[in-house]
Amino acid sequence: MSEDCRSRGPTDAACAEPIALSVIIPSRDAGLNLRRCLEAVASSDLEDGIEVIVVDDHSCDDSVGSVPEDRCTLIRLEDGRCGPAAARNRGAEAARGDILLFLDSDVVVAPDTLRKFVETFREEPGIDAAFGSYSAETECRAFFSQYKNLQHHYTHQTSSEAASTFWTGCGAIRRTAFREAGGFDESYRRPCIEDIALGYTLTAKGRRIRLRKDIQVGHLKSYTFSGLIRSDLFGRAVPWTRLMLERRIFRSDLNTRASGVLSVAVSYAALASLFAGLWRPAGLWAAAALVACFLVLNREYFAFIRRRKGLSFAAKAAAMTFLYNLYGGLGLGIGLVRYLRGRFREKKIQGEEKL
Repeated sequence: MSEDCRSRGPTDAACAEPIALSVIIPSRDAGLNLRRCLEAVASSDLEDGIEVIVVDDHSCDDSVGSVPEDRCTLIRLEDGRCGPAAARNRGAEAARGDILLFLDSDVVVAPDTLRKFVETFREEPGIDAAFGSYSAETECRAFFSQYKNLQHHYTHQTSSEAASTFWTGCGAIRRTAFREAGGFDESYRRPCIEDIALGYTLTAKGRRIRLRKDIQVGHLKSYTFSGLIRSDLFGRAVPWTRLMLERRIFRSDLNTRASGVLSVAVSYAALASLFAGLWRPAGLWAAAALVACFLVLNREYFAFIRRRKGLSFAAKAAAMTFLYNLYGGLGLGIGLVRYLRGRFREKKIQGEEKL
């Protein structure tokens, strides 16, 4: 593809070369990660026409200064911080490609990533959306970053290829399907589950979503302990629970597998038994048995981590997974309460309108 064609804006009629793929990257204070992301996209082996659209959501750093505007379209949002859902929608509105590929600004694609997405839609015309996963390895050496990356990788690699959700870390969708679904829900003002909500909408409309396990990308995000819990709890567990209740969608896949829900119950039972053991020794025996049950339920996951990182890392990962189940269960409870409160308010308003 010519440099001139890459540099033109989305409405420039002079660029006659057809666009097969529009790469849309929302960015806010992405630092050097955005540069790494763009360099990887530029190294793609896709020979068809592509365009790259970066949407800046009021960055306070100089990250968008690394955007080569001779090869990318840079859109700056107005009216205060809008959130990644709105940023992606603005990018999609400006896109010319038949396929919209959404990337997070801290993702590094492989040279064949873009080509694999284009081939997926050409070879399987019945597919409306597709997404990949993080690779097993990450450059971040901190335990919590490595743990979270492995958790995400394992979850996607062991889930059904016939998906009902979507993922914007590295996910593509036909522009026609995206428009029919109404785009991302912009009420999600921060990184949240706007991609999952879009996936549910697509599925409800009869659209097909494919999980391409062979499409794997690097993840540059660094997690702290508190940041990980905050993201899992308030960015995933709480809103996802509420969304599933609102849409009446309960599918044993990805992060909502039946075995995962059972693991949460076992974790809470083990904790309760441990406290009971302070007064009755039998409680300690029960706690030990429940911990053993927890390990059995997650044995394949822990075996995977042990193969990748060794026994010491796997032991720490097991402890972190136990904690993950506890605050994940808390998220389920908070999400349920928020759902019930929302329903109560709706009925109250409806009752007042009838008077």
